[in-house]
Amino acid sequence: YHREEHGSADDPMTRMMRLRDDTVAADVNAAVGHAQSLPEIDGDRLGITGYCMGGRVTYLMAAKSDAFKAAVDCWGGNCLVAWGDGPAPFDLTGDISCPVLGLFGEDDLAPAPTEVAKIDAEMTRLGVEHEFQSYAGAGHGFMNEGRPSYREEATRDAWRRTIDWFNRYLVA
Repeated sequence: YHREEHGSADDPMTRMMRLRDDTVAADVNAAVGHAQSLPEIDGDRLGITGYCMGGRVTYLMAAKSDAFKAAVDCWGGNCLVAWGDGPAPFDLTGDISCPVLGLFGEDDLAPAPTEVAKIDAEMTRLGVEHEFQSYAGAGHGFMNEGRPSYREEATRDAWRRTIDWFNRYLVA
């Protein structure tokens, strides 16, 4: 994780908990700036997606950057708490500047269905364009073939929804 030395003795969760929203956002913005500088990239049609921690980053960046025209949050958890001194991604929901597709497992605990429902209600209340899909019998990481939680049918549907979402908002 973020700026850790190769071979760090800390486990991945310990390293992840040292991440701070402001430095993660700065890194993503640097990557966006680089992508927008490339002649083969249409910088006006960028999307963002992430899984687990990356889903949280997707939610955060949908609110902190207007560079993205579409976002897909795949079971991003811990959106109700800040990493660092700033506001939590949830507290920035009103700043989201692009449509958000959320893909979740009903058996997941991070985010739990209650957290997903709270985020859905807040996006609806604030008029944030979004679509959430929760899959019955699916837990955390249900799209990862290497995990016991893998669910083939949910994965196929989630990939279809992701591609359709990006086609709808990013393809000219």
